[in-house]
Amino acid sequence: MADKAKKVTAQFHTQLGDADNQTVNKWELRAARRGLLNLKTLLGQEKLQELIQPEMDENDQNIHGYMEKSGDKFKDVFVTVDLQGMTATEYVTWQGQEMKNAIMGDQAARDKVLRDVVFPAHPEHYLLLKSGIVETLGGLPTNATVSPQKTGEGLPQFVADATAADYPHKSFSTIKLADGLIWGYGVTEYKDTENGGGSFRLHVWWPEAAPQIFLDDHNRHFAVEYRNFIQLANEAREK
Repeated sequence: MADKAKKVTAQFHTQLGDADNQTVNKWELRAARRGLLNLKTLLGQEKLQELIQPEMDENDQNIHGYMEKSGDKFKDVFVTVDLQGMTATEYVTWQGQEMKNAIMGDQAARDKVLRDVVFPAHPEHYLLLKSGIVETLGGLPTNATVSPQKTGEGLPQFVADATAADYPHKSFSTIKLADGLIWGYGVTEYKDTENGGGSFRLHVWWPEAAPQIFLDDHNRHFAVEYRNFIQLANEAREK
C-alpha cells in the first residue's frame, strides 16, 4: 500500500508581513470577490440573465416537480445569529432602507444596491429584478420572487408556529416562481439584546420533496449572506 501523502505547508514572508495558509485564503477570497464583481459588472444584467436563463428554466421545472410530489408539505431551514457590537434595530433600519431602494428606487438607486449590497453579500447573487434577487437555490440559479409582508396573515399555520413572541421585528414572505406558483415561505425575526447586540432568527421552508441540497446550501447561504450584510451595515453606520 502506498504511503499516505505527506502534509505540505508553506509560509510566506511578504512585504505586508508573514502569511500562513489562513492568511493566503483570505487574500484569495478577496481577489475572487473582486474578480467576480468585475465580471458581473462588465457583463451587465441583461447579458448575465441570458447566460443563466437556461439554468433558471431548468430549476423552474424541477421545482414544479417537487411541488407536485410534496402536496402541502414543507421542510424548513432554520439559522440563528448572535450579533455583537450592533443592535438588531440598527441592522433592520439599514436593511429596510436598502430594500426600499431596491424595490422603489429609480434605476440609479437600484444599480447602486446591486453593486454595493447584492453582489457583495453573496457570490451566488446574480440579478436584481423587480421581483427580487436571482440566486442559487438547490444548485441552480433561480428566479424566486420574494413577496414580503409585515404579518403572517394567509400563510400556513406552521409559519406562525415557528415564530418567537419576544422578537419585535418580523418580516414574513411568500416565495413564488415567475408563473406565480408559491413554492416557499419565509420569516425573519430580530430583537435587541441587553449587551447592545442583537439576535436574529432566519427561517425558510422548501417543498418536502426538494433534495437535501436545498436545505444544506441555504444554511450556508444564510450564514454567508448575513455575515456580509452585517459587515455592510456596520460600514454604512461608520460613514
